[in-house]
Amino acid sequence: MYNFLYLFLQFMIYSIFGYIVETMSILIVFKGLNLNRGFFIGPYLPIFGLGGLIINYGLIKYENDLVALFIVGMVLCTLLEYVSSYLLEKIFKLRWWNYYDKRFNINGRVCLEGALSFGLAAVFILKIFNPIVFTFINNLSKNTIIIISSILLIVFIIDFIITIYTLINLRLNTKDYFKKDATRAIKKEIKENIKNIVYNIKDY
Repeated sequence: MYNFLYLFLQFMIYSIFGYIVETMSILIVFKGLNLNRGFFIGPYLPIFGLGGLIINYGLIKYENDLVALFIVGMVLCTLLEYVSSYLLEKIFKLRWWNYYDKRFNINGRVCLEGALSFGLAAVFILKIFNPIVFTFINNLSKNTIIIISSILLIVFIIDFIITIYTLINLRLNTKDYFKKDATRAIKKEIKENIKNIVYNIKDY
C-alpha cells in the first residue's frame, strides 16, 4: 500500500505542476487567466501526472542521451494525448482540448507544437524537475507521505465521482462540442451540481 501511495504522490505532483504550467502558458499566450482546465474540478491534470510517470519510469534509460530522451518522450507523450482525447470523445462525445486551428495537427487531437513541448518536458522532468521532486519526497517521513497521499487520494476520488456524475447527467448538447473545447461548459455544469448537492445536504 505504501508503494502505491508513494507513486500516487508523484502522480499528483506531476498533475499539479502540469496544471500550473498550462495555466501560465494560456495566461502568457492569450493574455487571460483560464482556471477551467482539465477533466477534473481540482487544480491538477491527470494526463500530465500519467505522462510524468511514463517519463520518470519509462525513459530513465535515456537520461544521459538527450536526443533520444527528447524524441522518445515526444512520441510517447503525444501518443498518450491522442489516445486520451480519443477515449474521452468516444465515451462522453466531448472534447477537452482541440488543435484544429493549429498547423500539423492530427484530427485536432495532437499537434506538432504540443509534441515538441512534450519532448522538452521529458528532458526538463528527468534532468531538472525530478531531482527537486525526489529530494522533497525523500525528506518526508513515511507516515507523512502516507497521510498526504491518502488525503490527496480521497480528494481525487471525490472529484472523480462528482465529475462522472455530472457528465452522465450533462445537459449540454454534445453535438455542439464534438469538435471544440467543452471544458468551460462542463466546469459550469459541475459547479451547479456541487451547489445542488450542498443545498440538498442543508435541506436534509
